[in-house]
Amino acid sequence: MAFISRGELFVSDVEGKFVQQLNRLSAERVKEVKWKSDNRTLVFSQTLDGYTNWYTIPADGSGSLKQITDVKKNCRNLVMNKKRTQAVYLCGRDEVKLMDLNSMQSRAIVQDEIWGFQNSDPGFSPDGGYVIFTAIRNFEQDIFVHHIKDNKTTNITNTGINESGPVWSPDGKFLFYTSQRLKPSYPFGMQQARVYRLPLEKLDEPYRIDKFNELFREEKKDTGRKTPAADSLRSVTIDTDLIMERPEQVSPSVGAQFLQWVYSKGDKTTVLYTSNQGDARNALWKTIIEPFEQNKTEKIAGTDNNSGFDVVEVSDKLYVLFGGNIHKLNLEGNKVEPVNISYTFRRNLSEEFDQMFYETWAQMQENYYDEKMHGLNWNKTKDYYKPFLPYLNNRGDIRIMLNDMLGDLNSSHQGFGTTGDDETIALQSQTMETGIIFETDDPYRVKYVVKRSAADKKGVDIRPGEVLVKVNEEPVDKTKDGIIILPCPQGTGNCCLHSAGTVSQMQ
Repeated sequence: MAFISRGELFVSDVEGKFVQQLNRLSAERVKEVKWKSDNRTLVFSQTLDGYTNWYTIPADGSGSLKQITDVKKNCRNLVMNKKRTQAVYLCGRDEVKLMDLNSMQSRAIVQDEIWGFQNSDPGFSPDGGYVIFTAIRNFEQDIFVHHIKDNKTTNITNTGINESGPVWSPDGKFLFYTSQRLKPSYPFGMQQARVYRLPLEKLDEPYRIDKFNELFREEKKDTGRKTPAADSLRSVTIDTDLIMERPEQVSPSVGAQFLQWVYSKGDKTTVLYTSNQGDARNALWKTIIEPFEQNKTEKIAGTDNNSGFDVVEVSDKLYVLFGGNIHKLNLEGNKVEPVNISYTFRRNLSEEFDQMFYETWAQMQENYYDEKMHGLNWNKTKDYYKPFLPYLNNRGDIRIMLNDMLGDLNSSHQGFGTTGDDETIALQSQTMETGIIFETDDPYRVKYVVKRSAADKKGVDIRPGEVLVKVNEEPVDKTKDGIIILPCPQGTGNCCLHSAGTVSQMQ
């Protein structure tokens, strides 16, 4: 498997025992990674001057990376078709692109208002004939399908309500997605979101009489001829006539649910989604759809208090990433099992701060709501702040600098933040003070003992009103003044009084 941690790229066996970090000779950040069909080459995104572009690299670490795209836009959300011959991805604020995974050449198939952030993943129909994606209409996502051969794009939903995260069912008959059908998401987000299933044709439910008749149907003799798999024969058909009268709610009518994955085996379809329906805590849930059975909904144990899930299907096995850890997903047992990975690597903070600076600048350049940047020359702003980069010593420095840069835009509700373990410093506080406070007018008479100080101990009997008379067995000379360095009571460390020596007597 291939995975990313702290912007670095790693490959290991599926159990996470033998881990190798791929040397990219760069501190740029890796954000996505996929396997090519040869199972030896990785396609991944990496920042370049702040923008993510596509690269390839041998997974065994035997070669160097190769840059595939070089654009001043963020290339992201790459999804491959079933055969891994093509990939679809989003580019910038307005492009859906198709990549040939043999030649690694890309072409734009759709230009629309897709936005540069908060995107749904695009995808392919099971037969590979369509690309699915979302675009924005009046601040709401609509679901579109693009027929690759005919170069025709159709708005499937077109409701004025947000429909997001579409996933094609493995049999090609349905689209699954997240929506709140009665209320726009702008400006407060999707309240009480639900998962829906949209039949792409006017399908009828299977009849029980047909299943009954199958009980008495004579089996045909095996002629030795192989019948092609059903999936290879099926082509996707979309009937758009009154299509938005067909959605069926899949998830429960309590809490909020967001679609994650659709998995099918035989006639059974399992829909995975995040939900807070149980005890107001997000977790991964599943609903099983099966002919002639009531839908069955259950929570996946061990996923509580998590909302971001990334599910990967490999040869009928499921893996899920959440909480910064990879897990095996057991659908039958409704549980997850962590894949334990242990590997030590290092990042150069100075180079990482440089990368963060350019990425922050690029994100604002691509996504800021005002194309004129409030009248600010954004390129000159980058040039102004860039010379400060060699002098950043810690995260506090980069927070101050980038918030200053963003502040030049004069926008409200805007800022930059970063945290890391490098800011955790283990400190111990030690003092040479005894905790004995003397009277101002009578500097050798005890006024009081400071609570929780070295002198505030069970074995130390110093009381207000007592007078210091000896230090190191020498009588105190009140006519002399100076600094005292002496061990604290009970040997707890050095303390500071008035002259060199140790307290030998007080009365």
